[in-house]
Amino acid sequence: MASVAALPFIGLLVFAFVMGVRKFMVFDTFYVETLGGIVAAVVVLPLSLFKIDRPLMSFVYQVFLPVCAIVLVVLNAFPYGTAAQWLASTLSYVFYGIIGILALASLCAMAHAREFSSPFIYGLTVACFMIASFLGILFGSVSELSENAGPILLVISTAYFGFVVLAPLASSWRRERASELEARRGDGKEAQSELQQRIEATAARFELSPRESETLAYLGRGHGIVFIAKTLVISESTVRTHVKSIYRKLDVSSREELLELIDRG
Repeated sequence: MASVAALPFIGLLVFAFVMGVRKFMVFDTFYVETLGGIVAAVVVLPLSLFKIDRPLMSFVYQVFLPVCAIVLVVLNAFPYGTAAQWLASTLSYVFYGIIGILALASLCAMAHAREFSSPFIYGLTVACFMIASFLGILFGSVSELSENAGPILLVISTAYFGFVVLAPLASSWRRERASELEARRGDGKEAQSELQQRIEATAARFELSPRESETLAYLGRGHGIVFIAKTLVISESTVRTHVKSIYRKLDVSSREELLELIDRG
């Protein structure tokens, strides 16, 4: 659960804490988090309408969110009280609104996959959100801290933006390390190439979908559910669904039968 939703879930809690510390008004008319939520929904909606072969969340977490975070880090570098810094503060709420929508979407996907029970998922989310909000309210009620709340919240937000940028880099580094270890365990590039050709031939012969073909490639090289989920940036329950579909299409009932079928080409 944490491997899939950690990034947006932490952002949701940071957002709850920030809202608990201080409420900001736009033109003395409405709260800035309301504006951020509306704009965030407008931004996220077109992303959900694109039909692409690879999972949308991979693009969002590895490209879209890091780019947004880098822009906010640059704007936050301007002196406090300037127009650029005010723009960064406003756009931060849009960013947190996007994070909140993605967090809820990830939690809904987990509940739909039934890997965890719905009461556990939503109960844990609500409890953590309330705790973060309560801590923010306590923070804002301390006069010594509330006087400097703006700069402190700026530091907290910038730290999270940095985490958003570094998270995909760390994930990419782990995948490269895993690939290096996999190559060392193999019998050389030629053997790996032959195995890949047999896997691709098997996937084509049984008309597997692109995602099922990717999953088969890792299964054929001996990788487990957890490794495949982290590498493809999807939940373990989704990987299990692909594995069941592969077993059904290939008419096998175990990993051994699957590997024997691949070896026969």
